Amino acid sequence: MSSQSGIVPSDELISEFHKFLKSGNRALILTIDSNNLTINISNLINGSNNLNNDLDSLISNNILNDKDCMYIILKYDENKFAFISYVPDNSIVRYKMLYASSKNTLLRLLNNEYFNLILFINNSNELSSLGWEKILLNLNSIPLSQDEINLKNSINLNIIKTKANSVILNDSANNNNNNSNNLLFNIDSNLVDILNDYNNKSSILINLKIDNEILKLSNKSEN
Repeated sequence: MSSQSGIVPSDELISEFHKFLKSGNRALILTIDSNNLTINISNLINGSNNLNNDLDSLISNNILNDKDCMYIILKYDENKFAFISYVPDNSIVRYKMLYASSKNTLLRLLNNEYFNLILFINNSNELSSLGWEKILLNLNSIPLSQDEINLKNSINLNIIKTKANSVILNDSANNNNNNSNNLLFNIDSNLVDILNDYNNKSSILINLKIDNEILKLSNKSEN
């Protein structure tokens, strides 16, 4: 599959990315190999339980500097990931163009739905602990457009639907193999039916409630 720049992620990167999502590691550093026309993992940051320390160490260990472009996949919270294009102002123009023209293909092949944030940064200080706090404050202060609200609701619903399907599979497994359910809450059968029928609806808004540790439908509306 080609990109605007002709540069694509390596097969190893795709495989390791999915392992990273399930690991406790802090970040993947990705760089472009312009000779082989691939994007590869140049560094895996194990990190710690302290995001601020891990961010500051990216700078103190010279992983982030004022000339080298890179992509960063950062786990900044439990099951929350940011995709960061880091393109310093002082980097070579050719590399700025390569990273800009390869980003969308990389996001598409990794599946951009995995990323809660997609950011462009051109100064390492923006990824310090203080800089990261400012980023989150700025994002929280910007009101969502209606399209962004609809997308957020759709993503949340798809997550719930995936879990609902897991309940069906797990319940079946429980009946046969006595396995335990991995979810914190059981899901009401009526809600499962609605979520399973979601793909047939052009637009649906549902409100959920938790009653006696069971996730139930509160109300819904369809357009």
